[in-house]
Amino acid sequence: MRLRALALLLPALLVASACDDNLGLTPESTGVLGVIEHDRDFTQLHALLEGSALADVLAGAGPYTVFAPTDNAFYYLGGETNEALLSPQNQATLDRILRYHVVPGHYAPSDLTDGLVLETLDGVALSVRREGQAVFVGEARVLDGIEEVSNGVVYPVSTLLRSNLDLRERLLVTPIVRDYVNLLDATELLPDLGGTEPFTVLAPVDDAFAQLGAPGVSLLYSSTNRDVATSLARAHVVTGLVDLAGLPSGTTLETGTGAPVVVTNENGVLYVSGRRVLSPAIPTTNGVLYLLDRLLLTAINVDANLRVSPSLSSFTEEARSIPDLRARLQGDEEHTVFAFTNTTYSTTQLAVRNALHFDENAALHARLMRTHVVAGRYALADLEDGQVLESLEGTPLHVTRQNGVVRINQQPIQMEQAAANGVIHHLGGLLYPESDVFDWAILSGFVDYSQAIRRAGLEDVLRSTDPITAFGFPDAVFDSIPDLIFRPELAEIFRFHLTNEKIPGLIDGLAFTTLNGAERLMTYVVDPKGEDYWMLDSLHVIGYTRKATNGHLFFIAYTE
Repeated sequence: MRLRALALLLPALLVASACDDNLGLTPESTGVLGVIEHDRDFTQLHALLEGSALADVLAGAGPYTVFAPTDNAFYYLGGETNEALLSPQNQATLDRILRYHVVPGHYAPSDLTDGLVLETLDGVALSVRREGQAVFVGEARVLDGIEEVSNGVVYPVSTLLRSNLDLRERLLVTPIVRDYVNLLDATELLPDLGGTEPFTVLAPVDDAFAQLGAPGVSLLYSSTNRDVATSLARAHVVTGLVDLAGLPSGTTLETGTGAPVVVTNENGVLYVSGRRVLSPAIPTTNGVLYLLDRLLLTAINVDANLRVSPSLSSFTEEARSIPDLRARLQGDEEHTVFAFTNTTYSTTQLAVRNALHFDENAALHARLMRTHVVAGRYALADLEDGQVLESLEGTPLHVTRQNGVVRINQQPIQMEQAAANGVIHHLGGLLYPESDVFDWAILSGFVDYSQAIRRAGLEDVLRSTDPITAFGFPDAVFDSIPDLIFRPELAEIFRFHLTNEKIPGLIDGLAFTTLNGAERLMTYVVDPKGEDYWMLDSLHVIGYTRKATNGHLFFIAYTE
């Protein structure tokens, strides 16, 4: 009966019939219940009480002191909160809320002295506070229109009292944090907030999850990321009661993940690690609740942040496939990650991406990913023009600042993302490790050539510490000569394109000797059509060059 009645009343909050003072209801008594039935300021409260066990109590001899929330009190809760109160799963909570508004005994206005503590029907204490002429019970102000009747007294109050709820119950009837409640429920942490241990909960509002984006939320709830979801849920819980407003600005708190968050006060506006506190302290029986405008991703580690960053999913997959790198990003030591975006990775040749996953190229793959990670925390503001960082792999990373854009080895940083154990920079390009001629062939996209060099038994030559210059073949050559890698003279063909002489660039008229003793000549040609190109002897057109740690790598457009 209560749910049906309130459902009819909710769409017309504060609207009452002008011609029927008792809303068509027959008073059951002339006591406190009768006041609630008759007074048009209590239509919502009456709808909730109608047919309830509490109504039967209030119809008795009493006496009872009722702190009755007005229709305005329900109106300012908002429609979603009222709906949450009416939810069948919250029926017991609603009954407790209503009982919290009733105190056995008759307390006249003169009895409500400052500091008085009242015992409610719910068994939870309700304190009285006086500020001049104003009287407060809990967080509600007593309004005009007090009525003393045969079995008690009715005080109109400005707010629905809910301080008798524990953190779990209060979260369940706070619809603005529904997504966080869902996260707590999915990670089985919600019951913990209904216990006796005191907590301070920094609950992100639903808009905070919206900022994460639908793909990010989907990753968060992925079965493979359950540990991330648990960490994120715990990141918003602090053990013990904390009065944020009473803390000195800069105070550090430890969250449920063990990571610190910093409370700052900027002209009366509170922030927790840069997240704005949207509410005053909301008291509960086992702690205090605050609302935050954004998620505390800074309180989960780098690995967890990567796993809920949709635009970095390619980098995340590649990095996490390397056990020691994954362990670093999950550990206590701080690291800075320059993570290439999915868009960037998709522009890398498919042949290269595939080759990096060949078993024989596992070491190169690991080196490539370690090149994107630096020990220590380097926020964007910490990166200075000309600074050189050393990656985990050992390759130097050069920082440049120009026109407001920060680049790492000429690749632009697009945004940064702080984490508990470091920082993530979204990078618009890949960072390549310093590599020998053989690995440069793979990273440059000449995968068939590198595989053929291996087949020919010449990999060690291209990895030699002695200077080596290679004139390799692009994949198009292997496509045009399908049986090339099966030719018995393959090794000799390759040696004909290798030299121990240093050739730092394309030089017209340069002569050199190959590994098999042949003399070769590099020339610059301009044909009758005005097109210019480089040739090796008369048949090879030079197309590409790259410097390696042990020499140089050139590629020719075709071979004889």
